[in-house]
Amino acid sequence: KNQTSETGAGIAVTNALIQEIIQKTDTKIVDQSRAAVSFEGTIKEITFGTLSRATTQTVLERRVAAKIDLKMINKDGEVVWSALDFSSYEDYTVSQNQITDEGNKKAAVDKIAIRIAEKLINKLMSNF
Repeated sequence: KNQTSETGAGIAVTNALIQEIIQKTDTKIVDQSRAAVSFEGTIKEITFGTLSRATTQTVLERRVAAKIDLKMINKDGEVVWSALDFSSYEDYTVSQNQITDEGNKKAAVDKIAIRIAEKLINKLMSNF
C-alpha cells in the first residue's frame, strides 16, 4: 500500500524487495495462493526537505525521506515477522528543468527503495 501522493513509490519498493529476495535468499516467489508466507507493506510517508539554496527562492538540493512498515504473514493470517517505521533517505540535485527534476526525484525514490529492501531482507534473514 502506498499512503503517499508519490506515485510509483509502491512499485519501486515492491520490485526492489522481489529483487532482493531473489538475489539474497533461496526463497521462490510464487502466487500468493501457493505461498507459505506473504509480505504486506505500507509506505507510510514520503517527505521532501530543502538541503541547500542559492537564494531564498532557489533550491539547489533536496532530501527525500521514506517511512515503511513491512509484515510477513503466514497462511493463517498471523504476523510472524515485522519491521515497523523502517526509514531511509536520499539527497538529490534540484533542476530548474521540470522533467530533469522529476527524473532526479524518481531516481532518489528508487535508491531509497533499493536501500530499504536491502536492509529489510538483511534484517529478516538475521532473525531466522
